Amino acid sequence: DHFQCMWLLPLSPRPRVVVSGGTHGNEYTGVWVLQRLQLRSAELAEQHPSIAIETLFANPPAHAANRRFIDDDLNRQFSAATLADTTASSFEAGRAKAIAADMGPKGAAADAAVCIDMHTTTANMGCTVIVSSYSTLALRAAAFVHTHWD
Repeated sequence: DHFQCMWLLPLSPRPRVVVSGGTHGNEYTGVWVLQRLQLRSAELAEQHPSIAIETLFANPPAHAANRRFIDDDLNRQFSAATLADTTASSFEAGRAKAIAADMGPKGAAADAAVCIDMHTTTANMGCTVIVSSYSTLALRAAAFVHTHWD
């Protein structure tokens, strides 16, 4: 079975929550989560009408090749300098620019309020939430996950 990426686009100006998986092609859990979210998209929209939940299959070619990345680590392509670099020619550099454009300019009405990028690790870390900078929303989400994780 091939996994088809589907965007769940907001029908009204609700905060966008983007759930990303497959950033590293050899990490399968995020892709599995995306598939389950897509199967439950109508239910989630009904249960959470105040937000628009979108899915993003970040690096399909790397996933198909069962490789961490094709040319460069996709996670390392999102700095302002790298996104502005017009000479960057790797697959992941181009993919990062497309993802950044789809997420919307920061501060714009249509930008993503939050992106949850699903990863796996071989380390025994249990459920781990990494927040890159102070954000009330991210901290509340991390607290929610902590209190509901079995």
